Amino acid sequence: MCQRFSFSISREKLKRQFSLNIKAAELQYSYNIAVGQNAYIVDNQSNELKIMRWGFLPYWAKDEQIGLNYANAAAESISTQDSFRMAVRRQRCLVFADSFYEWRRQGRQSQPYRVLLEDNGILVFAGLWCEWQNEKNETQQRFTILTTQANAEMRLFGTRMPVILKTANEQQVWLSDAPLATILDMLKPLNDSALRYYPVAKEIENLDVNYPEIHRQAELSEEEIEFWKNY
Repeated sequence: MCQRFSFSISREKLKRQFSLNIKAAELQYSYNIAVGQNAYIVDNQSNELKIMRWGFLPYWAKDEQIGLNYANAAAESISTQDSFRMAVRRQRCLVFADSFYEWRRQGRQSQPYRVLLEDNGILVFAGLWCEWQNEKNETQQRFTILTTQANAEMRLFGTRMPVILKTANEQQVWLSDAPLATILDMLKPLNDSALRYYPVAKEIENLDVNYPEIHRQAELSEEEIEFWKNY
């Protein structure tokens, strides 16, 4: 799963790595992005960095709150699932982040971790986007992040992880008119050892907490370290 991520990437760094049209002089940083909030994406219709709301709305949705249930889409079923089968063919996007958060859970105990690329590069998630109209004919654009089986590092947190497109070629193909079979074949776990992680403060669970300090590594007590060693 991917339920929280962060974006604190400079405009200059994005432009160096991607050939994007970035209109904003300064980008809006957010250290605790949750479903229902805005994030930066680029879709397959233009080369422009856009702000879009997280939480896909299927065509049949009657209420925008349904988007809260569609933060993620399982890669294994998107080509046949009614909610996503058209979007995977026509409306793909890239979602930009510098890190995402995962939780280790055992009983009532939980500990959040920040996950990054080993080389501290920009994370690019494979996503799908949609346009949805409410009863007032107001249009919203929304996105979802695709997930796949967890690699070795992410199995510490569960069975799923976001689909990360690490190379420029993968990113270009994802936004291209490539055949569906080619697109689906890309939806695999990232190679083992490509990610690193460290514990962060539990205050990140509060959606109102959104500042750079939550990226700091948390100092676990000896009891906490010993507890998590057993799981």
